[in-house]
Amino acid sequence: MNFGDLTRLLKVSLLMPRIGVRLLLDLHLPNAVTWLGLLLVSVLLTLMGAVGLYLAPATLPDALDANYLGFVAVHAILLLLPAGLIHIVGERTGSLAHFMEALLLMVWLQVMLLPLTLVTTIAVAVSDPVGQIVMVICGVATLWFLTNFVTELHHYRSRRNVFLGIVAASIVLGVLMLPLFDPRFA
Repeated sequence: MNFGDLTRLLKVSLLMPRIGVRLLLDLHLPNAVTWLGLLLVSVLLTLMGAVGLYLAPATLPDALDANYLGFVAVHAILLLLPAGLIHIVGERTGSLAHFMEALLLMVWLQVMLLPLTLVTTIAVAVSDPVGQIVMVICGVATLWFLTNFVTELHHYRSRRNVFLGIVAASIVLGVLMLPLFDPRFA
C-alpha cells in the first residue's frame, strides 16, 4: 500500500464509510500496523492539544508544565476502551469480528477526523464560541462515521439501532469514567 492507495481509501471512507471500512478490513493488516497506528494517532492528537495550549495565552504556563507522555497514554486509552466495547458488544450479539479489527476502525476513524480535530483545536484557541460550534460538528461526524463503521464491522442491518447503542454505551462509559476525571465522583 502506498500513499496514493491510502488517500484513495481515505476518500472512499469519507464518501462511503461502509465501503471504506470493508476495503480497510479486507487488507488484513498485521496487528503491529494497528498498534503503530494507535501510537501515531495518540501522538498526533497530543500534539494538536499542545498546539491548542500554546495558542491560548492564558494556558501557556500549563502548556509548559504539561505531561505530554501522559496525554499520549490517555489518548490511547480513550481509543482502546471504545474498541473493547465495540468488540464485546459485537461478540455478545453474535459477531465474529476481532478486537484488533475494532481497534483498527477506531484508529482509522481518528485518522479521518485529524483535519477536523486540528480545525477544532485552532478554533477553540482563537474563539471559544466558534470552537464550540466546530466541536459539535466534529461530534456529529464522529457519531456518523462510527455508526457506519460498527454497522459494517459486525454486519448489522440497522444503523439506527447501532446509533442508539453507541449513544447508550457512550453514556454508560462516561459515567464509569467519571471518577477518573473528576475527584468528586471517586
